[in-house]
Amino acid sequence: FFFCLEGTSLLASASTVIVSWWCHLHQLQGTTKMAAQGVPMSQGSVALPEFLNVQDPSGKYLIKHQGSFAVVEVKINPKDTFKAETGAMITMPKEVDLSATMEGNCCTACCRCCFAGSACCYSHYSISEEGAAKRNGVADVLVSPKLPGDALFLELKSGDSWICQRASYVCSDVQVNVGTHCTTCAQGCCGGEGFFLLKMDGEGRLILSSYGSILRYDLKAGESRIIDNGNLVAWNANMGFSVQLASTCWNSLTSGEGFVTKFTGPGTVYCQTRTTQGLAEVLLPYFNRIGGK
Repeated sequence: FFFCLEGTSLLASASTVIVSWWCHLHQLQGTTKMAAQGVPMSQGSVALPEFLNVQDPSGKYLIKHQGSFAVVEVKINPKDTFKAETGAMITMPKEVDLSATMEGNCCTACCRCCFAGSACCYSHYSISEEGAAKRNGVADVLVSPKLPGDALFLELKSGDSWICQRASYVCSDVQVNVGTHCTTCAQGCCGGEGFFLLKMDGEGRLILSSYGSILRYDLKAGESRIIDNGNLVAWNANMGFSVQLASTCWNSLTSGEGFVTKFTGPGTVYCQTRTTQGLAEVLLPYFNRIGGK
């Protein structure tokens, strides 16, 4: 009897997986078909210009398997190298040279490492003329984010700067500066991201990561949007933002929304569809059960 129940449960689980996969496939085919026909997509629904693989105009960075498990393929030559978060490398040719370099001064590196969820030193990848000759002039390095989710490509020009969530940095050109941004007392205490966030400036190409898919919102001058603190990925550094209650004190507490961040345009803000706090809350009862509590 119990074997029959177990077999029925396994069959139901397999059927659910197959149906979900079939629905996702047809939805993806329909989205790709609309994009090919030039049908405009709703603003904020897609963060990047393509639906499957995203490549920057120079062809150096290519985001593969965009969606739940995005990875980044970086093509380098002797004159064009890049840097990445420590431990991000998946695979690379033996001709590629790896070195670790501290980013910024000692104070900036310590703040970024201890308070902003990033590393003190970053991995730099390069290739010599001799090594490139063995690889037809170009070598590919595959790197990945720490969490399952999407990846975002940004190109920074002179004067551009972005504020990003903790541990969102994946890789970039060496000309991009990865520093820290100190929030106000209210933002640090109630924002859920701490007193230090990552700040990106300089000139070059940048890859950020998220937990879940990425949504983009372009706000006009004077336009405001409220986003849950745990769903933030990146936003223009010159945008106005403040931390506030989602509603009245009673509604904020009983709805579980608590404190949120209000952004005011003009500017662009990226958010993610999942939060690590939500994942931890779902898994916590199972850890307690395993621990015998």
